[in-house]
Order: sequence, then structure tokens, then C-alpha cells
Amino acid sequence: MGIWDLLGESFDILKSNLSIFVLPILTAIAVLVFIVCEVALAFFTLGINVLGEAFPGISGILSSSGLIPFLVISAILVVLLIVCMLIISGAYVVIANQSKKKEIVSVKNALRKAYSRVWSLFGAGVIMFLMEIVPVLLVIGLPIYYLIVNPTAIASSTFVFAIIFVISVAWIIFTSILMYQAYVVVLLENKNALDAVNRSIEIGKNNIWEIFAALAITYIVSAVLSLLNIIPIIGYILYVLFVTPFVAMMPTIFYFDYVNSVDAKKKKLSKLGKILSVILLILILAVPIVLGAMLGIAMLNGA
Repeated sequence: MGIWDLLGESFDILKSNLSIFVLPILTAIAVLVFIVCEVALAFFTLGINVLGEAFPGISGILSSSGLIPFLVISAILVVLLIVCMLIISGAYVVIANQSKKKEIVSVKNALRKAYSRVWSLFGAGVIMFLMEIVPVLLVIGLPIYYLIVNPTAIASSTFVFAIIFVISVAWIIFTSILMYQAYVVVLLENKNALDAVNRSIEIGKNNIWEIFAALAITYIVSAVLSLLNIIPIIGYILYVLFVTPFVAMMPTIFYFDYVNSVDAKKKKLSKLGKILSVILLILILAVPIVLGAMLGIAMLNGA
């Protein structure tokens, strides 16, 4: 089985088990409920502020607490949404596992299994965030702060920003490869968050080209099918229903075919595959440099 066949097998699982479509529907419902709650909270906060202006006598009481309670409630809603997304994402892993083992696919049991491991999933997600996003925020945030303080340096700094962006993208790709199997390991090997991350890093190091190719295919397919969003509402619904399950189940299929498989070594990416992957990586990293250089030249000429 080749890397491209991961998509085909993911499609076969979905085609044979239409009940999986319950999961993207649950995703849409969770996001909708979150948005409604946040909007309601915002209007409630606005109403409290208006009340304080209309009745100066109670404004002191309102100002003493400020927005802290509402920010706390908003943060709780965000955490609840993340937990819901983790349970649903974990259910995809369990369903793909059930299918690969020729077991009866049960969305209900998959959700239960994911729920039982949700805090390990949450912990793994936090570690992944700290490894992938926080360094990028620091690398990008410091130059942005410099430009805010020195706005005249924007035109001469675009190429530097492009380089910084390339480094950030490269780091995200590298850490995504290492973290590709973290959630799968939490659920299929019953490891805690830290052990799952260490195991995922080990798998990533041993299958770096194969995981990069799988990620590249995922991004390409997602980018192409994201054109469905051109169609208002319906396009987004179709994207969530059909693309999300494919992407979510691929790491588990990869685990069975490239990690937990007797003939895993035979499935290593060919030299041609590695060359194509390098070319793709160069293109991904070159785009921001070219765009940054063009923008810098345009701004310098305009000045």
C-alpha cells in the first residue's frame, strides 16, 4: 500500500460505515452551540455595561468586578469546545481502529472510548501546542513588536519577515511530523499524554518521509476540496461532512500500515517519493520568500 492509498482506505471505511457522518454533524453542532453561547455572553456583557451607564449608582459595583467573570465564562466555553473536539477526533481514531481490526464499527462505543481518554488527549494537545505554536508565536511576535515600535522599518523588513515565516513553517511541519501519531498512541496503546508524545516522536523519527508525504497529501486534498466553500453554507457543510472524516482517520490507518505492521519496512517511501517530497517542501518554503521579496520591492519603490 502506498501513501496515496491511505486516502482510498479512508474513503472505503467511510463508504462502508455511513454512521461515521454523525461525527462531523456533532462537530458542527458543538461549534454552533459555542458561537451562540459566546454571542449571548457578549450581548449580556454589553447589557450590563449599558445598565451601569444608565444607573450610575450601581456602576461602582459593576466596575469593581469588571469583565473578569465574563472572561472566565468565555474561557470555560473554549475549554468545553476543545474537549468536545478532542472526543470527536478520538472517536475517528477508534472507528478506524475498529475497521482495521474487522470489528463492528460503533460510533457510540468510539465516543465512549475517546471520552474515557479525553484528559490524556487534552494533555497531549497541550504539549503539542507548546511544542508547535508557542515557539512560532515568539519568533513572529518579537519582530512584529519591533515594527510596531518602529513602523518606518516595515518596507525594509519584509524579506526578513519572509525568512522568519519560512522558519516558522518549517518548524510547524517538523513538529507536525513528530506529533502525527500522538492521539493515536493515546487511544490505541493506552499511554498517558507524555508517554504518547514520546512514542509519537519515536514513530516520527523512524517514518519522517512517509509522514511528511501523508501530511502533504492531506494538505493538498484539503486545499483542493476547500474550494467547496465558494458555495455559501452548503459548500462548508459538504466540506465538514466529507473532508473531516478522511483527514481524521488517516493517522490511524498510517499507524496500522506503517507502524504496527509486519511488512512496515517494505512500505518505506521510494527515492522518487522522497525527491518529490523535497521538491514540495522547497515550494512550500519558497512561496513566502518570493512573496515577501516582491512586497518589499513594491513598498520600497512606492516610497
